[in-house]
Amino acid sequence: TKKKVSKNKFDLKKYKKVQLLYRPLFFASDKMQAVTTQVHFCVYNQYKNKFWDYFLSTLGDFQQDTPKVLYEKAEGLGMDSADLKTCLVDQKYQEVVDYHLKYAQYLGIQAGPVLYVGGEVLHGAIQAESVEKIIHRHLKIPAAGVW
Repeated sequence: TKKKVSKNKFDLKKYKKVQLLYRPLFFASDKMQAVTTQVHFCVYNQYKNKFWDYFLSTLGDFQQDTPKVLYEKAEGLGMDSADLKTCLVDQKYQEVVDYHLKYAQYLGIQAGPVLYVGGEVLHGAIQAESVEKIIHRHLKIPAAGVW
C-alpha cells in the first residue's frame, strides 16, 4: 500500500541553505503549551539536529498527558527522555520562554501562529505553499521583502 503524503507537508531538508529560527508564541495562561515550549527548547539545545523533526511531530492539541506525549515522541526520534525530564523539572529554559513571550508582547503580537520568512510575515492558517513562494522569491531576489 502507498503511504498518503499530505500536500501541505513542508520538506525542511529541501532547503539546506535556509535558516529557520524558533520563536514561541502562546497565551501565558496556557500551561500545557508552556510545558511544550520548555521541552522544545530542551530538545533544541540538547538535540539540535533533531529539533525540527521533533517540533513538527509535536504540533497538535494533546491536552491530556502532555509531558508523556512529548517524551514518547522524543524517544521515537532516539532522544533520551530522562534528559528532557530533568531539563523540564529544572526549568532550564523558563527565562528563554519568558523572553520570547515578552518580545512578542513588545511587538504587539497577540496570537499565532506567526512565521517570519526573510523579513516577510505570515500569520493565521499558514500554508506550506506560501512559505515556499517566499523562499523561492528570496532565492531569486535576495532583497525581496526586506524593508
